Amino acid sequence: MPIKSRWSCDVPKYSLLNFLFNTPTHPLSKDPLYIDSHNPDNHFLSTHAHRSLVLRIASGLIASGLQPGDRVLLFSGNNIFFPAIFTGSIAAGGIFTGANPGLTARELAQQLKDSGAKFLIANVLSIDVAIDAARVAGVSPRNVFAFDDGLYMDVDGNVVKWESKADVKGMRHWSDIVEAGTEKFAWDELKTDGGYNRTAAINYSSGYFYTSLIPPF
Repeated sequence: MPIKSRWSCDVPKYSLLNFLFNTPTHPLSKDPLYIDSHNPDNHFLSTHAHRSLVLRIASGLIASGLQPGDRVLLFSGNNIFFPAIFTGSIAAGGIFTGANPGLTARELAQQLKDSGAKFLIANVLSIDVAIDAARVAGVSPRNVFAFDDGLYMDVDGNVVKWESKADVKGMRHWSDIVEAGTEKFAWDELKTDGGYNRTAAINYSSGYFYTSLIPPF
């Protein structure tokens, strides 16, 4: 028999993007938010710059062919740009799925096929595994991007420099996504007739997966 809490509160309903950023143009802090511990003085993202990057990734993915509901798989360890790939994929109308960077090519291929991923963004340190997995899973080489932490942005969201934009093993660099996009992009409300319940991410753990829905914040 369910036990009901004696406490309750009204929870306003927002999409994930509105919860994080309010709107695509709402004033946001320019204080550092995501900070690279190895280079904290020069390598960071403010909240404002983070949203700018999210908007560029979202519109860049769409320019690269992403359709609503397409899966974007990020195969990488953590860095300060990981959250922007996650949120940008959702803002584009896609569904994010992340893969453990320790996966073998066979395991990654299985996740690519199981999730139905159309795009694969893979850390440069794991690009050989990603290439093999994409070939087995039938992911177009045109949709495989090498990912790194070599982007530097100022607090206003302007790109200061890329340490490198070179193709890696013939795969495109994720700067192609960012530079195909624009910060003038506006996400949709991520709503369905039933409310804020579109799938945002497919997360895998120990061989199982579950879907994460846009939370009713």
